[in-house]
Amino acid sequence: MEKGERILNQNLVKRLFDAACDEDWDLIDNNLILELSKVDGNKMAEELLVFAQDDNPNIRDIVATSLTVLKITDKQIRREAIDKMIVMATEDEEIFPAGRAAVFLLKNRRYVNLVGPIINDAVGIFKERAQKNDWVEGLEDNIPQLKKLFK
Repeated sequence: MEKGERILNQNLVKRLFDAACDEDWDLIDNNLILELSKVDGNKMAEELLVFAQDDNPNIRDIVATSLTVLKITDKQIRREAIDKMIVMATEDEEIFPAGRAAVFLLKNRRYVNLVGPIINDAVGIFKERAQKNDWVEGLEDNIPQLKKLFK
């Protein structure tokens, strides 16, 4: 990765994380997420995956949200992202990081030959956890991509 590109990526990651910590979801949804389409998805995914198990649930949320919109073409990076989002969707105790990770997994189910059955199992576990923890209404209200999962 070129030095200038790395600095741009790190700057965008910092802005995403600052907005997430401030819970400025409008800034994230209306501006920062759009900027992710301008960066190399593989390189940005590598930057973000380091924080997939951060102590702050808002950081985990923004990592999963960002990964969902990135174009990750490198199979190894995509597999690492899938593996980390499986853990987040099936084990994270916070509603929104788990929900955002589930959205990522649903988007990546098309890689059936790679990990389709594993993803489907993880999504099933997430769905059961969401129902057991009474998360369904909150997820449907805040993450429209999950509405079909609970119908």
